[in-house]
Amino acid sequence: MTHVVRILVPVVALAPGCVQTRPGAVCPGNTRDHVTFDDMWHTLDRAYAVFAERLPDADWATVGEAACPKLDAGVDDDTLYDVMLDTLRTLDDGHTGLRAPDLSRSRDAWAHPYPHYDTLYDLETTVETAYLEDDLAWANNDWFAWGTIPASTDRGHGRVGYLSLTMMDELSASGNERPDVAAAQDGMRQVLAELGHHPALIVDIRANEGGWDSVSLAIARFFDGPEALVWEKQLRDGPAHDDFGPWKPTVIASPEPDAYTGQVVVLTSGGTFSAAETFTLAMHTRHHTTVLGEPTSGHLSDIHSRRLSNGWVVSFSGERYRAADGEVYEARGVPVDITTPLDPHSVDRGQDRMLEAALDHIVSTR
Repeated sequence: MTHVVRILVPVVALAPGCVQTRPGAVCPGNTRDHVTFDDMWHTLDRAYAVFAERLPDADWATVGEAACPKLDAGVDDDTLYDVMLDTLRTLDDGHTGLRAPDLSRSRDAWAHPYPHYDTLYDLETTVETAYLEDDLAWANNDWFAWGTIPASTDRGHGRVGYLSLTMMDELSASGNERPDVAAAQDGMRQVLAELGHHPALIVDIRANEGGWDSVSLAIARFFDGPEALVWEKQLRDGPAHDDFGPWKPTVIASPEPDAYTGQVVVLTSGGTFSAAETFTLAMHTRHHTTVLGEPTSGHLSDIHSRRLSNGWVVSFSGERYRAADGEVYEARGVPVDITTPLDPHSVDRGQDRMLEAALDHIVSTR
């Protein structure tokens, strides 16, 4: 999940069956269905920012032209919705989607979502039951959870802190950005008051669905590291698919006075999404930090949205993010330092092999 930026583009309302000349239409029929489809297609053609990453082997015009004949015989609104969503799904982008309030339908266009989401939602319970010395402590509407993994003679590690972060928003009563940042800061102070004396800390964002980038940065500042560039982003700003505004840098400020200075392992998965991915970028700049697991999902833009001529709303990725290393990780995910696949079968048996790999890494690098 991430947050929505609404863009204003003139909308022309058309009566059903209205004939209107539309120069350059990719869907040249004159029914309301053709006009609505064309409205959506042109919105992305003008403002979508990651065609190069999301549609490298196809052409957006060809995608649109292939869909239009499905509308020629006339369709009901549900079928129109399906045709439009299927067109968006060629981008395979979870930050892109279509909402039809009159149909009570809203879907994203992530055609190949992470296949182990159900397992991700079991991880906190597995860790609490099989690895922690006490029950998890909770804060921030239960999006922060933490505890201590006791010393193990089998694996050779001492006591290790464990922190699970499952959202980067909705942390406060209002869910607004500034209160959420303040709640994240308060939550991290609680966490470090209990775990900060441990020599190592595991930060688990495998099930994190994103939120505010500002929350990601606020949390990352509680880990020791320099003031540093963490990412840049640019906005699509012209008619060609490669027309962009300037890169605008985002810098993580100096760490909090009580920042954690021990060893950190960040756990990621293919379900780590949006602002959790920008958190991963920020943690790559922190001292004594290793990212372990799977590359993240590859969704880094904020969501832009536009209301179409029939009242439906199309959302889409309107920005492109570039990491401090100069790479654009849209569609391929932020990489890890140590690859360890999630094993859903072991989680079903009450074992977290990725967490155990993190513990082994902590021992091996002491």
